[in-house]
Amino acid sequence: AGELEQRLQQLFGDDPPTSLSVVRHTMARAQAVCRIHCTIGGKSKAFASGFAVKGSVLHTAWGDDPVIVTNNHVISTTPTASSQRVEYCEAVFVSPDTDEEHRVGFGAVLWESEIEAHDITIVRPAGPLPSHVKPLSALPSTTLPGRAPDDQGIGRVYVIGFPAAGE
Repeated sequence: AGELEQRLQQLFGDDPPTSLSVVRHTMARAQAVCRIHCTIGGKSKAFASGFAVKGSVLHTAWGDDPVIVTNNHVISTTPTASSQRVEYCEAVFVSPDTDEEHRVGFGAVLWESEIEAHDITIVRPAGPLPSHVKPLSALPSTTLPGRAPDDQGIGRVYVIGFPAAGE
């Protein structure tokens, strides 16, 4: 009977099960993630991702109000073929319970670093974020190792976002 029970309960694939606490933690962090939309010619189009973080986590002068972090190849004060000016963009947060979209315009670009350097743009939202959005409020206290090997020596990181503005 013991051998039969072992065959009835199997793990498929190389990844171990994910604990409920990890799933809850991930879902909580996902609330800070937004889709970036751009409006050109009167049409709004999703094209990238960003996330909300408490401003003071990144720079004390920015205070505790949230900022949105995205890539410089997404929003730039010197747009390229792939980036847009901040005034044409907005953050779209999705309610976890209803899938309703909440749109928030952008104010000023607070800081940016070109694609060739860090590829980051930090923007102040033009208004309050939806009540369900909990901006990230801390940075990890440790850095990732140079390589996080699994059994095959391949590092793994899970990124929460809207790849190419998809689901």
